[in-house]
Amino acid sequence: MKILYTLNSKDPGGMEQHVLDLVTQMLARGHQVFVWCNGGIIYDWYIKAGAKVIQKTIKNDLDVGYIKDLKKFLQENNIELVHAHELKAVTNTLIAAFLAGVKIRISHQHTPFTNWQVAKSKRLIYDLFYSILISLLGSKEVALTQSIKQAKIKAGIPTQKLVVIPNGVDIYKFFVAENEKAMYKREVCKKYAIDPTTLIIGNLSRATAEKGQDLLLKAFAKLIDDKAIEREKYTLLICGGGELESSLWELAGTLGIKDRVVITGRFDDGLKIKFYSTFDYFVFPTLAEGFGIVLIEALIAGLPVVCSDLEVLKEVGANYPVYFKTGDWEDLVSKLADLISLPGELDKTGQINHVKDTYSMEKFGENYDKLYRSLA
Repeated sequence: MKILYTLNSKDPGGMEQHVLDLVTQMLARGHQVFVWCNGGIIYDWYIKAGAKVIQKTIKNDLDVGYIKDLKKFLQENNIELVHAHELKAVTNTLIAAFLAGVKIRISHQHTPFTNWQVAKSKRLIYDLFYSILISLLGSKEVALTQSIKQAKIKAGIPTQKLVVIPNGVDIYKFFVAENEKAMYKREVCKKYAIDPTTLIIGNLSRATAEKGQDLLLKAFAKLIDDKAIEREKYTLLICGGGELESSLWELAGTLGIKDRVVITGRFDDGLKIKFYSTFDYFVFPTLAEGFGIVLIEALIAGLPVVCSDLEVLKEVGANYPVYFKTGDWEDLVSKLADLISLPGELDKTGQINHVKDTYSMEKFGENYDKLYRSLA
């Protein structure tokens, strides 16, 4: 089957990783895979994975030039299935695919609009527009969890249009021997001038408003001020970059913790395992999430995890993370202080088995292959 994935992003994140996993899994199952995306690191990801990649940017919410070019591409290459990700790509791709006569048109808004950090009136408009679009032009809309499916039904998407397929993770690359972990930690600490004897509280996500790193900075500063942790014995390592990177640095300076904070900026994907090997604790203070791939990565890496109590994260993480009230940095202080001071017995085996049994990459690939073939 000839498959086209479309997205309008160039910065690495959960959605972009999701598309990379789809590319890899569908190529392994004998499909021919194309990708339309922006430039940047992810363009190279998809090329390296073996897809035929075209660099295209969607300039407007409704981009007539993009639609015309995509319609032509779909017809010339006899594309049988399109799978579009996020609002702009979904809107323009479904229209182009309909005009080109492509019968299988799959959409995926990863984070429901109800969780977007925008005015309520805008969220309602997005919900109305998107539900009409999917009802008229979509074959299937993907939800990553049951809770996200219910949110999409509430937003007006017909139940019969929805299919639940969780993300997957390549679990075996997170099984790192202790001596290798120590080597990775030395490497990361040297690269970012971190004292390797400190305990490292880690976060891994792009620097955008919905990821809540400002809450983590405030909580970390409060832990130091309250002497819940010794200033010189802890480092906060935020792995990722994005539009708020400079703002986060400014906030760290205002809070007086700039000397205890490292923000890496955008990084090569090969560093991800090394970062997880470096962390002693993982904190995920996100305000909005469609799934939370880094949550299951941290769990499979065997880390103690503190994260927001979003319904989707509680569904994905089960009883293994420590949850704090979403958006409440003071509650994050309390939960993180408890975890550090009273660590207890971490059920590493339980959380690793939870990820292995539920979110394996093999199961992820099988589910999508089955969906695609069922619609053909």
